[in-house]
Amino acid sequence: MFSRTDLTTLIETAPDVGVSLYLPTRTHGRETRQNPIMLKNLLGQARDGLAKLNIADREAAMVLAPAAALVEDFDFWQHQDHGLALFLSETGMQVHKLPISVPELAVTGHGFHILPGV
Repeated sequence: MFSRTDLTTLIETAPDVGVSLYLPTRTHGRETRQNPIMLKNLLGQARDGLAKLNIADREAAMVLAPAAALVEDFDFWQHQDHGLALFLSETGMQVHKLPISVPELAVTGHGFHILPGV
């Protein structure tokens, strides 16, 4: 569950280069196979966004690596809520399962994007 403390931490962290990924997740049956595909697509968008910020490919790959590892993590995708938010920076990744569906979104820039619908 995403708490007020989680939100405060994200705001205070404010990395120089942050990647915020949001995706609606399927929770049952065969539809859960779409979850890692959505994440893979969002990672491509994030990679493009980092390139526009003049982030070297090697650094971008390092920042995105923890989320890229989730694409093949079958167990991770079997235990989801209605939405998922991933926040990545040079210091690592924060994962938050969300009780509501959110739009598919990849945002790169200074700090984290904490309003998925905006």
